Amino acid sequence: MLLHDYLNYFAIRQPDAEFACQSERAVTWSQALAEVNRLAHAMTAAGLAQGARFGILAKNCIEYPLLYLAASKAGAVPVPLNYRITAADWEFILSDSGCAVVFAANEYAPQLGGSRAVIPIESLASWASAHPTAEPACNAREDSLLIQMYTSGTTGRPKGAMLTQSNLTSQVVQLTSGFEMPRGRTLMVAPLIISRR
Repeated sequence: MLLHDYLNYFAIRQPDAEFACQSERAVTWSQALAEVNRLAHAMTAAGLAQGARFGILAKNCIEYPLLYLAASKAGAVPVPLNYRITAADWEFILSDSGCAVVFAANEYAPQLGGSRAVIPIESLASWASAHPTAEPACNAREDSLLIQMYTSGTTGRPKGAMLTQSNLTSQVVQLTSGFEMPRGRTLMVAPLIISRR
């Protein structure tokens, strides 16, 4: 099972149901699938293919899961950055992981310097708009790297913890089997990237 398999399944089973909402904005499963496929094609065209790392620097937003799912299809590896840490810490993590591209919210982009490409999260849809919604070729396996998250660095420099497809999908199975998940909306109160300094 791969992370994006959930998206593909629910986009077929309940295409018009709500995938995610934020304030007044809502995205259906079929819309999410189309956007994720566009993003996956755009990532590949930008050189973010198998194993390539890219940063994400934003507060909770719908673009977070879209980027994670697109990366799963493209084979790229997201490196989420905690917006609460310093620009120097961001630079260390981006350099250590080898990120050449960062998808960043406008409020953080000026602090990233000019050593790598910065794509505004707010312009993500337009960045990918020229690409097709067709299913991209995917070479991912269950043991493929899916995400590289950094520790808080309380005992030294932050360290990149690498999680595979099966690490994340096993967690989804555990959560859904261990807790009664309500149908419809579930409130996301915790940050999508959790790290303390």
